Amino acid sequence: DSAKVFDYLISKDYKPALSNFYAAESYYYSKDYERAIMHYKESSSINQEASYMPLLMFHTAVSFENLNDKDSAKRFYDGLIARYPKSKEAKLASQNLKKY
Repeated sequence: DSAKVFDYLISKDYKPALSNFYAAESYYYSKDYERAIMHYKESSSINQEASYMPLLMFHTAVSFENLNDKDSAKRFYDGLIARYPKSKEAKLASQNLKKY
């Protein structure tokens, strides 16, 4: 299980922002959205300028949406569009916002 590998790397303080991001991705794809959000939050608190931030924000929003927290999802979609308007994730966020 890849999440266990990244959790181990996090425990060893190995590239903590990146390790948290990949742990989050692993939890996201296994539909453990609460753990995904926790690791996305940790990753972004360590490095807010990481190249993967648009994807992190999009997957955080989708995770909130899957947890039926529409307000948080909308905030992340709006923030993604404002901060990274030309990213492919911002285009996807705009499409998802049409539901609201």
